[in-house]
Amino acid sequence: MKCSEITDRKVTLERILQQQQHPLFIRLPSLWLDVYKLPDGWTFPAEENGVSGFAGLAPVFIIAEHPSFSEWPPENKGRRLLYDSLMACGAGEAHLTDIVKSRGKGHEWKKWPPERLRPHIDFLRREMDELKPKNLVLLGNDAQKLFSAHFANEAASAKMVPHFGRLQYLPQQDRGRWCEVFGEQLLTALKS
Repeated sequence: MKCSEITDRKVTLERILQQQQHPLFIRLPSLWLDVYKLPDGWTFPAEENGVSGFAGLAPVFIIAEHPSFSEWPPENKGRRLLYDSLMACGAGEAHLTDIVKSRGKGHEWKKWPPERLRPHIDFLRREMDELKPKNLVLLGNDAQKLFSAHFANEAASAKMVPHFGRLQYLPQQDRGRWCEVFGEQLLTALKS
């Protein structure tokens, strides 16, 4: 495990422990620990004085498809776009999560047999049952497709915004405007 990942986990655990007075607190530590029991488990990290990541207890879930094997240090452009946009929208306490909790390359989970995917789907169901989100925001088309396939009732009210990872594929001159649009779409999704 790299130093930045150790720091991320430490800050996330500290954020979890800071929320002991929250009525949903009792469920959060076991959820967080159980993610790391999965092969290559990963959660969105909290940041000091910033986004709560997986430790968020607001009734808003930001749901991505799955984490990649890439490092995700605080200075990562995708992380900055997502986290800075959440803070700008007043959603720093949102619960950030993935449908598939294990890190992977590309969409390798699509080749998994159903019995390998099932624990991840069941885990997200448990998260939603225990943390009771009122607003669901899906990050990208792939998250929307996977979520809709397994959570049809909840998908009907979920909103979708582009995945922040698209930023890395854009020409430099288009990135500023794309970031603005991402922030606007995220704000709209959070308000609806």
